[in-house]
Amino acid sequence: MYLHGGEEAIQGVRAFEQDWPNIQMGQAWSAHWMERDEVAANLCSLYPTSCMHLLNEMARPELPIRWLDQALLCAKRQNDRGQEKRIVSFLGLPYLQLGDAPRAIQFFQEYLKMCVHEKDQLGEAAALANLGVAFAELGEHLKSIQYYESSLKIREKVGEKMGQSTILTNLGVGYLNLGNFAKAFEYHQRHLTIAREAGNLYEEGIAWGNLGVVYYCQGDYNAAMESHHRNLEIARQLRNQRSEANSLLNIGTVQYAQKNYAQALDSFAECLKLFVELGDVFGESNVLGNMASVFADQKELVKAIEYYESAYELARRSGDRQNIAAWSGNLGLVYAELSNYTEAIKLYQEQLKIARDIGDRYIEGVALFNLGVAQKKLGQNKVAERNCVAGLGMLKEMGHANAAKMERQFSRLFLAHSL
Repeated sequence: MYLHGGEEAIQGVRAFEQDWPNIQMGQAWSAHWMERDEVAANLCSLYPTSCMHLLNEMARPELPIRWLDQALLCAKRQNDRGQEKRIVSFLGLPYLQLGDAPRAIQFFQEYLKMCVHEKDQLGEAAALANLGVAFAELGEHLKSIQYYESSLKIREKVGEKMGQSTILTNLGVGYLNLGNFAKAFEYHQRHLTIAREAGNLYEEGIAWGNLGVVYYCQGDYNAAMESHHRNLEIARQLRNQRSEANSLLNIGTVQYAQKNYAQALDSFAECLKLFVELGDVFGESNVLGNMASVFADQKELVKAIEYYESAYELARRSGDRQNIAAWSGNLGLVYAELSNYTEAIKLYQEQLKIARDIGDRYIEGVALFNLGVAQKKLGQNKVAERNCVAGLGMLKEMGHANAAKMERQFSRLFLAHSL
């Protein structure tokens, strides 16, 4: 029911929620007896894969990982290669949710080998797409794009259109991260065309939202607002609260860029209310972080710190290491603005450690650069220059659009003083 979408998806979620206590007890029983009872082992193998989509939505990543690990053990003991392959196909996703992209990549690559060996083209396309997502999480956008394009070619070859929308979206986002706005626009426009031809309002809304982000990055705020409002209308028409919240978040971001601070805070507040109703801690953390940025821009630095710390705490509670790193870095920037470079350095070092733990080269590069800037302010010139050069080098290597801005800042800080 859930996979059919629409009203059936809602009914599926309600049925799952109602049966959830029994599902947990059944899985616990099968896991307890899996080594001594063949029926229990078979059930243990099937439990996570039969409800994985809902399990990923409703449980913290550690639970699906535990269930899948137990299921994989049972499938291997039973020599059930088909079920083993299915379990491996799911194992990377919860690791991505935990922010452990390198571990996720190991499972996606293992699944890819299985699919290539069995000449399973759709499975191969799915594995390539997931690898694209994982490398994007690491900030390796060129490599990510290569995987997406390989996945798209297979889907076009076999005439599989359902998955093309997601790949086109991801390609658009990938090119946007590289600063290639023309390519990003092209892929999101293709996504919009496919969605309209299929009469798929949900996908059309996603395409409008992504086009809005491209317009925003190009500085065309009027076109961005129009696109995001189209997405908002569709979300409300479909009664999709999550899409509505994301649209309001994007609208607030554009208003913030236009320096319409009061309007931006109103949009963020409306968005925050929806995320709270949804129980979406990740969304709450994002909104509070954006509200903090508004306060920081208005030089309300004490309030900015308060909101960044709330965003940080929510990210920490949900185990979202990506946002923990982001808000640590932003807090560092606020403390640097207050000339408290010692505190800023501590926060940049925390951000740097997390970035290295999760393998996110973009955040690592930014953290190194900002760390160097703060160290320069304290007169630690040698280590400061070394860190700035290392951070700038990482962003250049990735072909990231922010590298040019950092290079100008580096020139002002170091080269001007050496003349």
